[in-house]
Amino acid sequence: MSPAKLVVLCVLVPFVLFSIWCAATGGSFGEVVAAFGGNPWFTQVSLDLCLALSMVSIWIWRDARARGANPIPWIAATLFVGSIAPLTYLLLRPDAGEAKR
Repeated sequence: MSPAKLVVLCVLVPFVLFSIWCAATGGSFGEVVAAFGGNPWFTQVSLDLCLALSMVSIWIWRDARARGANPIPWIAATLFVGSIAPLTYLLLRPDAGEAKR
């Protein structure tokens, strides 16, 4: 495993575990929606996350297509699990020498 992929793995695993913990203890989705409307900082961070994930999705689209892979599953996964999908894409994408085999 390359050093870059090891770094991605070291970010991905704790982030997934933290996300699972948040989902298990953070209350219902209705509470999250209520926080979105009532707190300007929550709204700003949420919009920033949407913009960042949109830019990452554009990069995934271009990168996957250049490598001959289908980007649609990764884009769809990003819509449902957020940053977990792009981190997993980085971990699983072939290195430059392995592309289009």
